[in-house]
Amino acid sequence: MIPRLGVLFSVLGVFVASGGVHAAEVDFAEAVEPILKKHCLECHNPQARKSGLDLSSATGAMQGGDSGTAAFVGGNVAGSIALQMITSADLNTRMPPKGDGLSTEEIATLTAWIEGGAQWGEGSGNTGRVESDHWAFQAPEQAPLPEVGDTAWGSHPIDRFVYAGLQAVGLNPTKRADKETLLRRVYLDLVGLPPSPAEVEAFLADASPDAYARVVESLLASPHYGEKQAIAWLDIARYADSNGYEKDRHRSIWPYRDWVIDALNQDMPYDTFVLKQLAGDMLQHATEADHVATGFLRNSLYNEEGGIDVEEFRFEAMVDRVNTVGAGMLGLTMNCAQCHSHKSDPITQREYYSFYAFLNNTENVETKIRDPKIFQARAGVQAKIDAIAADLANRFPVGAKQYRDVLLQPGSIETASAAQGTPLQDQSVLISGAAADKDAYTVVYPVGAKRLSGLKLTALPHDSLGSNGPGRADNGNFVLTGIEVLARNGAGKERALKVGRAEADFEQKKYPVAKVLDGKDNSGWGIWMEEGDSNVARKATFHFAEEAVLADGEQLVVKLKCNLGGKHTLGRFQVQAMESYFEASELPEAERRAEYLAERLATWESEQAAKAKRWHIQEMLSLTPKKKTTLKKLDDNSILAMGEFPNNDTYTVTFRSNLKGITGLRLELLPHETLPGGGPGRGMIMSPDGDFFLSETRLKVGSWAAREASETVTLADPSASFAAGGRDIKLR
Repeated sequence: MIPRLGVLFSVLGVFVASGGVHAAEVDFAEAVEPILKKHCLECHNPQARKSGLDLSSATGAMQGGDSGTAAFVGGNVAGSIALQMITSADLNTRMPPKGDGLSTEEIATLTAWIEGGAQWGEGSGNTGRVESDHWAFQAPEQAPLPEVGDTAWGSHPIDRFVYAGLQAVGLNPTKRADKETLLRRVYLDLVGLPPSPAEVEAFLADASPDAYARVVESLLASPHYGEKQAIAWLDIARYADSNGYEKDRHRSIWPYRDWVIDALNQDMPYDTFVLKQLAGDMLQHATEADHVATGFLRNSLYNEEGGIDVEEFRFEAMVDRVNTVGAGMLGLTMNCAQCHSHKSDPITQREYYSFYAFLNNTENVETKIRDPKIFQARAGVQAKIDAIAADLANRFPVGAKQYRDVLLQPGSIETASAAQGTPLQDQSVLISGAAADKDAYTVVYPVGAKRLSGLKLTALPHDSLGSNGPGRADNGNFVLTGIEVLARNGAGKERALKVGRAEADFEQKKYPVAKVLDGKDNSGWGIWMEEGDSNVARKATFHFAEEAVLADGEQLVVKLKCNLGGKHTLGRFQVQAMESYFEASELPEAERRAEYLAERLATWESEQAAKAKRWHIQEMLSLTPKKKTTLKKLDDNSILAMGEFPNNDTYTVTFRSNLKGITGLRLELLPHETLPGGGPGRGMIMSPDGDFFLSETRLKVGSWAAREASETVTLADPSASFAAGGRDIKLR
């Protein structure tokens, strides 16, 4: 997740429109400017700008101070706030605050100048631009190359400036760095990593004149270039992977970091670089990457401490954004104007909060960023979910499931030896050629969309095999030592279909079909018999651990391994797939499903009813404690222990029951208000907590009329709803 922020951005500046009055009775340069210099500019100059007011230019005067009202309004004496304060009778507000103030003649001059339109004249700054010698406001100019003693020294115009600087202090350039040092310097400068030994050796061996230039080009094309160059910008953008402040929890804004790196590696123009970070989400047809770029503004600290004033820290975040844009993109220390008009840069406090309003008029939104690898993984999971959802009708079927065997037509046939596999008309595979000591066959069967529960392998005799087969050993036997089944899609991707169990119509002694699944080469399924004809058709069934659903276009890959040795390999075989399906019906699908599920539910209820147990509270005949405890039978047929508190005791309780087929005994321990701590025990050794410890339970069963002939019953399989201290329940 990464936050995004839309921003309306306006470059700091004031645009002044001159009035329509052009009277020139009073000349500004001769009459008005001397008055302003004498009485006003000490406090209201571009550097001081007291109360945010600069009277050194028309722009500053028309812009006004913190109040935002123009100091002089042409043709409107009453509306000119500067003149009002100059002529104020209140000494606390009269300007200037020191001295005797303006003379009558000076006030009359200013009044006449205002009535005449308050024209500043040429060169007075009446251009709508803030005049400042601050470097951030200066247009870059091409400086002439300085004169140096050796113009051949250096390979770039910048070297002339370096040489001139050295000469100015009486120094000479050092000798040219050796190639190894030069290579290390450029690597560290461009990608922040030193060259490898192999790269150093290659550069030293390259005597071509453009060797260094090619190294530079390769480093500029390296993805590490953006990583190295992004460090400075990410510092300006105050990038961090946590929120700061008290909890400093993780912040998932790394996509913005990667965006900066990618932008630098793509050599993105600076104006585009800035625009996307300030208002990427407001661009027409904004992309996900454009939204990520606005993370520049969301790098502010975020306070998650309990009890904070949320608005206070939202304000702090906005101030941080203003200051960061000012420093990083405008080259201005705007943060000073947060508390007062700037004393050095031409920024008033009013201008600061006007700019603040642009950033404050935004909404913080969380955006989900899709990492391609994660997105692909999710797409794969979603595909599986969709396949399961599409198969729900089969998982909750509309009728009883049926099974049928489908004879498979072999496609490609491969052997691990020099033997050849040939498909016959009955869709069996015949192995011919030199018989190998061991062999393995891989047969691909086009299957298509089917639900398979297993495979049936039929070993068939053939007159080309030893003793007519179906194996290739001299006696016609074989031993199948392993089987592997795979589903292969059209792209060649395979998935294993695990075999869970196997059975056969005949098994050779010591070579049962189950051994095919043990993963060993010295065991498996054989068919030789000591008496009778062994070389007849034999069938083995391999059941899948889970039903396999094959999509249209998928193939079944069957690998048969015969690794026992002695040429005990299969000679001829046929494969059938065990397909599951649902019987057809003329009833609507919803009715068929409801009918089938009702039958399944009835079957389940019948099965559970046979297993269900019913508990009966038994009638007590006698209660006998071993010690002086008093046992009382309550109305709910429970027993309450009262009286003395011995350290241990044994309770003998006799019950009368008319039930037959009793299979278990349940003892319920119940709380009671008279017991320590509310019970259910009487424990109060350490504290009245109502604990107990049941150490032994015995049961005797017999005729209630002849209790002396009762027999002890062995109790087994104890369980409890709770056992303190991890103790197990033990019964006798």
